[in-house]
Amino acid sequence: MLHGKNNTGITRSDAERDDVVLKLNSMLIALMITANLITEVLVRLPFFKNFSNNIVVLGAALAIASAKVFYTHKFRVLLPTMMVTAFTLLWYLYTLFFHYDDSTLEPAQFVLYVLVPVYAISQKADGEYVLRYVLYIGFMSVPVSNSFFVLLYENINQANLQNIYTLLIIVIAAMIHFSLYRKQSNIAVKLAYVYAVYILVKALMYANRGAIVCLLFCLSILIINSYDGEQRRGLTNKSVLAITLLVVTGLLSVLFFVPILHFMESVSYKLFHSVPSFISKMLIYIQEGDISDGRGVINSFTLDCFGRQPLFGYGIKTFQAVASREAQRTWPYPHQYIYQYLFEGGIIFGALPSYLSISITAKTIFRRIPTKKEFALCCILICTTLPKLLFSTDAWTSTSIWMLITYSLIYIMRRSESVHSAKKLSSIYGGKYVNI
Repeated sequence: MLHGKNNTGITRSDAERDDVVLKLNSMLIALMITANLITEVLVRLPFFKNFSNNIVVLGAALAIASAKVFYTHKFRVLLPTMMVTAFTLLWYLYTLFFHYDDSTLEPAQFVLYVLVPVYAISQKADGEYVLRYVLYIGFMSVPVSNSFFVLLYENINQANLQNIYTLLIIVIAAMIHFSLYRKQSNIAVKLAYVYAVYILVKALMYANRGAIVCLLFCLSILIINSYDGEQRRGLTNKSVLAITLLVVTGLLSVLFFVPILHFMESVSYKLFHSVPSFISKMLIYIQEGDISDGRGVINSFTLDCFGRQPLFGYGIKTFQAVASREAQRTWPYPHQYIYQYLFEGGIIFGALPSYLSISITAKTIFRRIPTKKEFALCCILICTTLPKLLFSTDAWTSTSIWMLITYSLIYIMRRSESVHSAKKLSSIYGGKYVNI
């Protein structure tokens, strides 16, 4: 009975084995997405306070990968994965040979933030499982969650930027899972929804502007995309209305930006006797005449440096040393990941990852991802990564960006193979395309 076949010819034991493999692969990807969350939680626990918490994440990743290989007796790596691995290794070797004194990227960091995520995303996964495991891992933060919201700037009610981004992963995963899979949620997932709402409320009060952009970006993608079962749903009247309202709201927000901020400030103070940080901060910057918070100067310096070394750049994680030497500033990174890639890798190393990350993002936003599982995976990778990397955060401390880049290449090559197969079949079946 255990080995009986269903009407597709697949035995039950084969299906169970495939599901175990799918869960292990999805767990590995979820582990990489939440790597920073795990390390930030562990460092707040007395036992792990003085421990190298990156080793814990690497050990867990190795354990999951090894369990999968032991279970299947196979080690599967896709061609795009090997290409990205070779590309990043070449970039890192170039940095070590020519810019070793300026670079601060250690080999262990390169393994954690690049090599392991690139391998993880090459394995076949299920977007729903990934979201579910991210939410489960998020429960680790419950005992120490309040420590993430300790005020860094009391005058504007702002907590630490990176702390907020770290916890926001839970909120974004909950938003995506609720939008796509709420009917499949169990008790644990429903509790994770409740916890995510708690984090959301705290984030709205103490978060910086970048965190709000992350939330709005994710919400916009979920409004634009909808699915019927596993397949993409066509645009319904409700979808068109929702997208229209989204666009109109966006335009009105731009046109009446300052009055809206003052209105929100007044309402917040009347209701809560406090004003959310992102509102206070934006009003201060508007009054000072620089809403970029000095990023314009950093951008100009970055582009000037790129113009001086446009082909190969200055090497990975060298920005702080170059800025200190040439501008007498202590900027740690360019605060914009595309500028960072171009500064560090020039056109040779920086252009490809920039293009691939933008390509898969555009496909996800503009309804080009056909299946819900794939969309869920793309959505969590994009929404936890790109918004913050476009405005802040060092690209080499993000475990998701290289997963996103690698998955984009996998997607492009897979679709190219499908088109090639369709054209080959069309020559047999009278020149008509066949759905693959």
